[in-house]
Amino acid sequence: MPLLREPCFNIHTLRREALSPVDYIHLNTERRTLNIRLVGSSEPRANLAQHLPTSENLTLLPDSPISDTQHSKVPLVPGFDDEEKFPSGLQGFLYYWTPPSHITPLAGEINFRVTSHNDPTTGFISGRDYKMSTGKRWRLPLLTLAWASGYEPLRDALLREKFVDAETMKLAEALGHEYKLQRNVSRVIHSFHQHFVLDLSTQAFTFYFLGRGKLHRTVLLNLCSYKNGTQDRRPTVQPFEGQVLCRFEPAKSSYGLSSGRRVVIRVAKILKPVRYAPDWDGPTHVPLPQQGKLLRTFAPPSPPGHWSRQRRGPRWVIWSMNVNRTHREMQVLFEHQKPSHQTTLVDRPRGELASSHTRALLDALAKHVVSGGVATAADQ
Repeated sequence: MPLLREPCFNIHTLRREALSPVDYIHLNTERRTLNIRLVGSSEPRANLAQHLPTSENLTLLPDSPISDTQHSKVPLVPGFDDEEKFPSGLQGFLYYWTPPSHITPLAGEINFRVTSHNDPTTGFISGRDYKMSTGKRWRLPLLTLAWASGYEPLRDALLREKFVDAETMKLAEALGHEYKLQRNVSRVIHSFHQHFVLDLSTQAFTFYFLGRGKLHRTVLLNLCSYKNGTQDRRPTVQPFEGQVLCRFEPAKSSYGLSSGRRVVIRVAKILKPVRYAPDWDGPTHVPLPQQGKLLRTFAPPSPPGHWSRQRRGPRWVIWSMNVNRTHREMQVLFEHQKPSHQTTLVDRPRGELASSHTRALLDALAKHVVSGGVATAADQ
């Protein structure tokens, strides 16, 4: 029986405002890869003739919107591990998310917008960004596609459609290559409320905090253990095991934490059942990490002579980080907040040419997601 040929979808633009039904993607069966081919630009078809030589219409210019490089097939993979597949029935559009002005352009990424039909004009607003089984949005960050092999047609498309300039692309390539940033493995964080996965049995978690023209590699150790707040790298049993989807949030005064720019971690979703580790021999009177709640950690007993005697026993407290004192690279989370100090919603599409009506709908959608999609249960 002959093997079925993998479908390859032609993509003419990644600019949301220029999408048309010809850019629509629909999978009839589940796939381990989504194959695309860049075959055009966001320019009207009548304008493409200027890119072709008058003497030989069959010869393509190197910098043409339909150059040989852009006709190369690009395979996109679906998820967090080799077992995940793009589901049957997945349909929608690929588009490039351009960060707003208060966020570094290095944070740009390609997303997949799931829609109910092939009209991007109305389908985009009512649609949603495709999420993997972990609950994270599927995305292809600029910091990955700028350096990894196989993405040359996408790099050409981003430059041609002026999503990024040559200087930004060169910097993204250098940073991505230096840290070998992987699409769904590397925890690259530039804003509050970006999701990342934590395996609670792990001692050390590597993050990359992205600012303007810079990337800081940070290792957070012993998030929930009695060694929290130390740089002790000696192997130690962590109190919990399981896998959770989390996000950083700015601390609120109602949390009862000390003053300063503080960051907390909220558990957005339980991915694998959480329980006490079999080898954990510490206190077990604290509730397990719960969906919608803030992550807590072990606080060691207060030393003899400490001003607060009632705090001498072991305590479980909200995990927090004063970024004015420790891990100052995390200050980019505050710097990338909106000028109005509202939370940045990183997964809503923004367009340079969007109408005021479209922007109003997007703002309403964003407010709905922030207020309705984020757990607001009491944390104490």
